[in-house]
Amino acid sequence: MKKKKLALFTSMIFAGGLLVPIAMFSSNSFGIINYGSGDIPSCENYWTNSDYTSLYDLTQISSFSSSYITWGTVTECYENSSGTMSAFIQSKDASGHVAGALLYGYGSEELTPDSTLVEITGTPTWYYGQLRFTNTCSYIVKSTSWYTPETNTMTINDWLDSSTSANTSDSLWTAAVSYGARKTTLRNVTVGSAGSRQTYVTFSDGSTTALLYYNDTNFTLKSALQNTLSSYYGQKADITGYLQCFQSSANTMELQMCNSSDITTGTSENINVTGVSLNHSTLTVSTASPSSLTATISHQVMPLIKTSLGQVAILQLPLSAMEQLLVLALGLQPFQLQQKMAVILTLVSSLSLMILFQ
Repeated sequence: MKKKKLALFTSMIFAGGLLVPIAMFSSNSFGIINYGSGDIPSCENYWTNSDYTSLYDLTQISSFSSSYITWGTVTECYENSSGTMSAFIQSKDASGHVAGALLYGYGSEELTPDSTLVEITGTPTWYYGQLRFTNTCSYIVKSTSWYTPETNTMTINDWLDSSTSANTSDSLWTAAVSYGARKTTLRNVTVGSAGSRQTYVTFSDGSTTALLYYNDTNFTLKSALQNTLSSYYGQKADITGYLQCFQSSANTMELQMCNSSDITTGTSENINVTGVSLNHSTLTVSTASPSSLTATISHQVMPLIKTSLGQVAILQLPLSAMEQLLVLALGLQPFQLQQKMAVILTLVSSLSLMILFQ
Protein backbone atom coordinates (compact mmCIF):
# COMPACT_ATOMS: atom_id res chain seq x y z
CA MET A 1 0.00 0.00 0.00
CA LYS A 2 1.31 3.41 -0.94
CA LYS A 3 1.44 5.50 2.18
CA LYS A 4 0.44 9.15 2.44
CA LYS A 5 2.91 11.53 4.02
CA LEU A 6 2.54 11.18 7.75
CA ALA A 7 2.06 14.14 10.04
CA LEU A 8 2.45 13.17 13.67
CA PHE A 9 1.80 15.81 16.31
CA THR A 10 3.20 15.45 19.82
CA SER A 11 3.24 18.06 22.57
CA MET A 12 5.93 17.68 25.22
CA ILE A 13 6.98 19.48 28.43
CA PHE A 14 10.00 19.15 30.66
CA ALA A 15 9.21 17.88 34.16
CA GLY A 16 12.06 17.12 36.53
CA GLY A 17 14.44 16.86 33.60
CA LEU A 18 12.23 14.35 31.77
CA LEU A 19 10.38 14.83 28.51
CA VAL A 20 6.72 14.05 29.25
CA PRO A 21 3.91 13.82 26.64
CA ILE A 22 0.84 16.00 27.18
CA ALA A 23 -2.58 14.38 26.73
CA MET A 24 -4.44 16.55 24.21
CA PHE A 25 -7.78 15.67 25.80
CA SER A 26 -8.62 13.97 29.07
CA SER A 27 -11.68 13.82 31.26
CA ASN A 28 -12.77 11.49 34.00
CA SER A 29 -16.14 11.03 32.32
CA PHE A 30 -14.77 10.22 28.87
CA GLY A 31 -12.13 8.06 27.27
CA ILE A 32 -8.65 9.50 26.88
CA ILE A 33 -7.43 10.77 23.51
CA ASN A 34 -3.68 11.18 23.12
CA TYR A 35 -1.75 12.37 20.10
CA GLY A 36 0.87 9.65 20.06
CA SER A 37 4.57 9.52 19.42
CA GLY A 38 6.96 6.67 18.89
CA ASP A 39 7.09 4.32 15.93
CA ILE A 40 5.66 5.52 12.63
CA PRO A 41 2.55 3.41 12.00
CA SER A 42 2.41 1.07 9.01
CA CYS A 43 -0.09 -1.40 7.63
CA GLU A 44 2.58 -4.10 7.69
CA ASN A 45 3.10 -3.63 11.42
CA TYR A 46 -0.62 -3.84 12.15
CA TRP A 47 -0.92 -6.94 9.98
CA THR A 48 2.09 -8.81 11.35
CA ASN A 49 2.27 -7.71 14.99
CA SER A 50 0.32 -10.18 17.13
CA ASP A 51 -0.40 -7.44 19.68
CA TYR A 52 -3.00 -6.03 17.27
CA THR A 53 -6.39 -7.50 16.38
CA SER A 54 -8.12 -6.20 13.25
CA LEU A 55 -11.69 -4.93 13.32
CA TYR A 56 -12.62 -7.78 10.98
CA ASP A 57 -11.26 -10.35 13.42
CA LEU A 58 -13.19 -8.67 16.23
CA THR A 59 -16.42 -9.09 14.24
CA GLN A 60 -15.80 -12.86 14.35
CA ILE A 61 -15.89 -12.90 18.18
CA SER A 62 -19.36 -13.33 19.69
CA SER A 63 -18.60 -11.78 23.12
CA PHE A 64 -15.70 -9.97 24.75
CA SER A 65 -14.16 -10.45 28.17
CA SER A 66 -10.64 -9.10 27.68
CA SER A 67 -8.85 -6.06 26.31
CA TYR A 68 -7.71 -5.74 22.69
CA ILE A 69 -5.59 -3.31 20.70
CA THR A 70 -6.92 -2.41 17.28
CA TRP A 71 -6.73 0.44 14.77
CA GLY A 72 -8.87 2.26 12.25
CA THR A 73 -9.26 5.35 10.09
CA VAL A 74 -12.04 7.75 11.08
CA THR A 75 -14.75 7.66 8.40
CA GLU A 76 -17.18 10.06 10.10
CA CYS A 77 -17.37 12.04 13.32
CA TYR A 78 -20.57 13.48 14.80
CA GLU A 79 -22.21 14.70 17.98
CA ASN A 80 -24.55 12.03 19.31
CA SER A 81 -27.90 12.43 21.06
CA SER A 82 -26.15 12.52 24.46
CA GLY A 83 -24.10 15.57 23.45
CA THR A 84 -20.74 13.77 23.29
CA MET A 85 -18.74 12.92 20.17
CA SER A 86 -18.84 9.59 18.39
CA ALA A 87 -16.81 8.43 15.40
CA PHE A 88 -17.01 5.58 12.92
CA ILE A 89 -13.70 3.91 12.08
CA GLN A 90 -12.67 1.37 9.45
CA SER A 91 -9.64 -0.78 8.68
CA LYS A 92 -8.41 -3.47 6.31
CA ASP A 93 -6.57 -6.61 7.38
CA ALA A 94 -3.76 -8.45 5.58
CA SER A 95 -6.27 -10.60 3.67
CA GLY A 96 -8.16 -7.58 2.36
CA HIS A 97 -11.14 -7.86 4.72
CA VAL A 98 -12.58 -4.42 5.48
CA ALA A 99 -14.65 -3.84 8.61
CA GLY A 100 -15.79 -0.91 10.72
CA ALA A 101 -16.79 -0.05 14.28
CA LEU A 102 -18.15 2.87 16.31
CA LEU A 103 -16.24 4.82 18.94
CA TYR A 104 -19.23 5.87 21.01
CA GLY A 105 -19.15 8.90 23.32
CA TYR A 106 -15.35 9.03 23.34
CA GLY A 107 -15.17 12.72 24.38
CA SER A 108 -15.75 16.25 23.09
CA GLU A 109 -12.95 16.62 20.54
CA GLU A 110 -13.78 16.25 16.85
CA LEU A 111 -11.63 13.84 14.82
CA THR A 112 -11.13 14.67 11.14
CA PRO A 113 -12.64 11.99 8.83
CA ASP A 114 -10.77 10.23 6.01
CA SER A 115 -7.28 10.96 7.32
CA THR A 116 -7.15 10.38 11.10
CA LEU A 117 -5.66 7.06 12.21
CA VAL A 118 -6.63 5.98 15.72
CA GLU A 119 -5.35 3.12 17.86
CA ILE A 120 -7.80 1.82 20.46
CA THR A 121 -7.04 -0.17 23.59
CA GLY A 122 -9.84 -1.65 25.63
CA THR A 123 -12.70 -4.12 25.72
CA PRO A 124 -15.20 -3.71 22.85
CA THR A 125 -18.89 -4.46 23.17
CA TRP A 126 -21.73 -5.58 20.95
CA TYR A 127 -24.55 -3.04 21.15
CA TYR A 128 -27.62 -4.49 19.44
CA GLY A 129 -25.31 -6.05 16.89
CA GLN A 130 -23.01 -3.04 16.47
CA LEU A 131 -19.31 -3.35 17.31
CA ARG A 132 -18.53 -0.49 19.71
CA PHE A 133 -15.74 0.97 21.80
CA THR A 134 -16.93 3.17 24.67
CA ASN A 135 -15.45 5.71 27.08
CA THR A 136 -13.81 2.89 29.06
CA CYS A 137 -11.27 2.53 26.24
CA SER A 138 -8.23 4.68 25.47
CA TYR A 139 -7.52 6.22 22.09
CA ILE A 140 -4.27 7.37 20.49
CA VAL A 141 -4.21 9.42 17.28
CA LYS A 142 -1.23 7.97 15.40
CA SER A 143 -1.54 10.03 12.22
CA THR A 144 -3.62 12.85 10.78
CA SER A 145 -2.57 12.01 7.21
CA TRP A 146 -3.54 8.37 6.89
CA TYR A 147 -5.12 6.37 4.07
CA THR A 148 -8.58 7.39 2.88
CA PRO A 149 -10.91 4.50 3.79
CA GLU A 150 -12.89 2.61 1.16
CA THR A 151 -16.62 3.02 0.65
CA ASN A 152 -18.48 -0.21 -0.06
CA THR A 153 -21.46 -0.27 -2.44
CA MET A 154 -24.23 -2.69 -1.57
CA THR A 155 -26.92 -3.64 -4.09
CA ILE A 156 -30.18 -5.50 -3.83
CA ASN A 157 -28.11 -8.68 -4.25
CA ASP A 158 -26.36 -7.96 -0.93
CA TRP A 159 -29.31 -6.65 1.07
CA LEU A 160 -32.03 -8.25 3.18
CA ASP A 161 -35.36 -6.40 3.20
CA SER A 162 -35.49 -4.12 6.25
CA SER A 163 -39.27 -4.35 6.59
CA THR A 164 -39.13 -7.95 7.85
CA SER A 165 -37.01 -9.64 10.49
CA ALA A 166 -33.95 -11.21 8.89
CA ASN A 167 -32.92 -14.83 9.24
CA THR A 168 -29.56 -14.63 11.03
CA SER A 169 -28.49 -17.85 9.31
CA ASP A 170 -28.90 -16.23 5.88
CA SER A 171 -25.55 -15.93 4.09
CA LEU A 172 -26.25 -12.25 3.32
CA TRP A 173 -26.73 -11.57 7.03
CA THR A 174 -23.55 -13.36 8.13
CA ALA A 175 -21.56 -11.59 5.42
CA ALA A 176 -22.91 -8.21 6.53
CA VAL A 177 -22.13 -8.91 10.21
CA SER A 178 -18.47 -9.40 9.25
CA TYR A 179 -18.44 -5.89 7.72
CA GLY A 180 -19.19 -4.31 11.09
CA ALA A 181 -20.00 -0.60 10.77
CA ARG A 182 -18.45 -0.36 7.33
CA LYS A 183 -18.99 2.81 5.27
CA THR A 184 -21.59 1.81 2.69
CA THR A 185 -23.44 3.39 -0.23
CA LEU A 186 -26.84 2.38 -1.62
CA ARG A 187 -27.19 3.71 -5.17
CA ASN A 188 -30.27 4.92 -6.99
CA VAL A 189 -32.78 4.02 -4.29
CA THR A 190 -36.20 5.66 -4.02
CA VAL A 191 -36.68 7.76 -0.89
CA GLY A 192 -39.84 7.25 1.13
CA SER A 193 -41.55 9.57 3.60
CA ALA A 194 -38.92 10.95 5.99
CA GLY A 195 -39.52 10.42 9.70
CA SER A 196 -37.96 12.25 12.61
CA ARG A 197 -35.80 9.24 13.53
CA GLN A 198 -35.68 7.00 10.47
CA THR A 199 -36.65 6.68 6.81
CA TYR A 200 -37.14 3.78 4.42
CA VAL A 201 -35.75 3.71 0.90
CA THR A 202 -36.64 1.18 -1.80
CA PHE A 203 -34.40 -0.63 -4.26
CA SER A 204 -35.09 -0.84 -8.00
CA ASP A 205 -37.35 -3.90 -7.68
CA GLY A 206 -39.92 -1.66 -6.00
CA SER A 207 -40.33 -3.85 -2.91
CA THR A 208 -36.99 -4.45 -1.13
CA THR A 209 -36.46 -1.73 1.45
CA ALA A 210 -33.51 -0.41 3.44
CA LEU A 211 -33.90 1.39 6.76
CA LEU A 212 -31.95 4.61 7.31
CA TYR A 213 -31.54 5.28 11.04
CA TYR A 214 -30.38 8.62 12.46
CA ASN A 215 -31.94 8.87 15.92
CA ASP A 216 -28.50 8.75 17.62
CA THR A 217 -27.48 12.17 16.25
CA ASN A 218 -28.01 15.50 17.99
CA PHE A 219 -31.11 17.57 17.22
CA THR A 220 -29.44 19.74 14.56
CA LEU A 221 -28.03 16.79 12.62
CA LYS A 222 -31.27 14.86 12.95
CA SER A 223 -33.31 17.76 11.58
CA ALA A 224 -30.89 18.26 8.68
CA LEU A 225 -31.11 14.58 7.74
CA GLN A 226 -34.91 14.57 7.90
CA ASN A 227 -35.18 17.76 5.85
CA THR A 228 -32.76 16.56 3.19
CA LEU A 229 -34.50 13.20 2.89
CA SER A 230 -37.86 15.00 2.68
CA SER A 231 -36.54 17.02 -0.26
CA TYR A 232 -35.85 13.72 -2.08
CA TYR A 233 -39.25 12.17 -1.33
CA GLY A 234 -40.28 9.91 -4.22
CA GLN A 235 -37.00 10.55 -6.03
CA LYS A 236 -33.86 8.51 -6.67
CA ALA A 237 -30.91 9.15 -4.36
CA ASP A 238 -27.50 7.77 -3.49
CA ILE A 239 -27.31 7.20 0.27
CA THR A 240 -24.08 6.72 2.22
CA GLY A 241 -24.08 5.58 5.82
CA TYR A 242 -22.68 2.96 8.17
CA LEU A 243 -23.91 -0.61 8.00
CA GLN A 244 -25.53 -2.14 11.03
CA CYS A 245 -27.07 -5.57 11.47
CA PHE A 246 -29.40 -4.54 14.27
CA GLN A 247 -30.22 -7.46 16.58
CA SER A 248 -33.11 -7.41 19.01
CA SER A 249 -36.59 -8.93 18.94
CA ALA A 250 -36.36 -8.27 15.19
CA ASN A 251 -33.16 -8.50 13.18
CA THR A 252 -32.79 -5.65 10.71
CA MET A 253 -30.15 -4.73 8.15
CA GLU A 254 -29.92 -0.93 8.16
CA LEU A 255 -27.70 2.08 7.53
CA GLN A 256 -26.88 4.44 10.39
CA MET A 257 -26.57 8.01 9.14
CA CYS A 258 -25.07 11.15 10.66
CA ASN A 259 -24.38 13.56 7.80
CA SER A 260 -26.97 15.08 5.43
CA SER A 261 -24.29 15.63 2.76
CA ASP A 262 -24.21 11.84 2.37
CA ILE A 263 -27.54 12.09 0.52
CA THR A 264 -27.08 12.98 -3.16
CA THR A 265 -28.92 12.68 -6.46
CA GLY A 266 -29.18 9.05 -7.58
CA THR A 267 -26.81 7.69 -10.21
CA SER A 268 -26.54 4.43 -12.09
CA GLU A 269 -23.26 2.81 -12.93
CA ASN A 270 -22.03 3.33 -16.47
CA ILE A 271 -22.74 0.81 -19.19
CA ASN A 272 -19.62 0.35 -21.30
CA VAL A 273 -19.88 -0.30 -25.02
CA THR A 274 -16.70 -1.21 -26.86
CA GLY A 275 -14.96 2.12 -27.35
CA VAL A 276 -17.86 4.08 -25.84
CA SER A 277 -18.90 4.87 -22.26
CA LEU A 278 -22.63 5.38 -21.78
CA ASN A 279 -23.41 7.94 -19.12
CA HIS A 280 -25.94 7.84 -16.29
CA SER A 281 -28.87 9.02 -18.42
CA THR A 282 -28.79 8.56 -22.19
CA LEU A 283 -26.50 8.00 -25.16
CA THR A 284 -27.16 7.66 -28.86
CA VAL A 285 -24.97 5.27 -30.82
CA SER A 286 -25.05 5.61 -34.62
CA THR A 287 -23.87 2.96 -37.05
CA ALA A 288 -23.01 3.64 -40.69
CA SER A 289 -23.32 0.00 -41.66
CA PRO A 290 -24.56 -3.27 -40.16
CA SER A 291 -22.32 -4.05 -37.20
CA SER A 292 -22.16 -5.58 -33.75
CA LEU A 293 -21.71 -3.73 -30.46
CA THR A 294 -20.58 -5.40 -27.25
CA ALA A 295 -21.76 -3.92 -23.95
CA THR A 296 -21.25 -4.95 -20.34
CA ILE A 297 -24.22 -4.45 -18.04
CA SER A 298 -22.88 -3.68 -14.57
CA HIS A 299 -25.91 -2.18 -12.84
CA GLN A 300 -29.45 -3.32 -12.07
CA VAL A 301 -31.34 -1.30 -14.67
CA MET A 302 -34.10 -1.84 -17.19
CA PRO A 303 -32.87 -0.07 -20.33
CA LEU A 304 -35.36 0.81 -23.04
CA ILE A 305 -33.72 0.42 -26.42
CA LYS A 306 -35.37 2.62 -29.03
CA THR A 307 -34.47 2.98 -32.70
CA SER A 308 -34.79 6.03 -34.90
CA LEU A 309 -37.47 4.05 -36.78
CA GLY A 310 -39.63 3.93 -33.67
CA GLN A 311 -39.05 0.25 -32.97
CA VAL A 312 -38.70 -0.67 -29.31
CA ALA A 313 -36.92 -3.50 -27.53
CA ILE A 314 -37.23 -3.83 -23.75
CA LEU A 315 -34.38 -5.45 -21.82
CA GLN A 316 -35.98 -6.84 -18.66
CA LEU A 317 -32.85 -7.53 -16.63
CA PRO A 318 -33.07 -9.99 -13.72
CA LEU A 319 -32.22 -8.19 -10.49
CA SER A 320 -29.34 -10.58 -9.90
CA ALA A 321 -27.82 -9.89 -13.32
CA MET A 322 -24.35 -8.32 -13.01
CA GLU A 323 -21.53 -8.01 -15.52
CA GLN A 324 -23.58 -9.69 -18.24
CA LEU A 325 -22.55 -9.66 -21.86
CA LEU A 326 -24.98 -7.98 -24.23
CA VAL A 327 -24.27 -8.37 -27.96
CA LEU A 328 -26.27 -6.08 -30.25
CA ALA A 329 -26.72 -7.08 -33.94
CA LEU A 330 -29.85 -7.29 -36.54
CA GLY A 331 -33.74 -7.10 -36.13
CA LEU A 332 -34.95 -5.23 -33.06
CA GLN A 333 -37.75 -7.16 -31.35
CA PRO A 334 -38.96 -7.15 -27.74
CA PHE A 335 -37.13 -9.76 -25.71
CA GLN A 336 -36.26 -10.62 -22.17
CA LEU A 337 -32.60 -10.88 -21.25
CA GLN A 338 -31.95 -13.90 -19.03
CA GLN A 339 -29.03 -14.12 -16.62
CA LYS A 340 -25.76 -15.24 -18.25
CA MET A 341 -27.47 -15.28 -21.67
CA ALA A 342 -26.21 -13.39 -24.72
CA VAL A 343 -28.86 -11.80 -26.92
CA ILE A 344 -28.31 -11.01 -30.59
CA LEU A 345 -29.81 -8.03 -32.37
CA THR A 346 -28.87 -6.71 -35.79
CA LEU A 347 -28.39 -3.02 -36.35
CA VAL A 348 -29.53 -1.92 -39.81
CA SER A 349 -27.43 0.54 -41.83
CA SER A 350 -27.61 4.14 -40.55
CA LEU A 351 -29.69 3.05 -37.55
CA SER A 352 -29.51 5.07 -34.36
CA LEU A 353 -29.60 3.19 -31.06
CA MET A 354 -30.65 4.98 -27.89
CA ILE A 355 -30.45 3.53 -24.37
CA LEU A 356 -32.65 5.19 -21.75
CA PHE A 357 -32.63 4.46 -18.04
CA GLN A 358 -35.87 4.25 -16.07
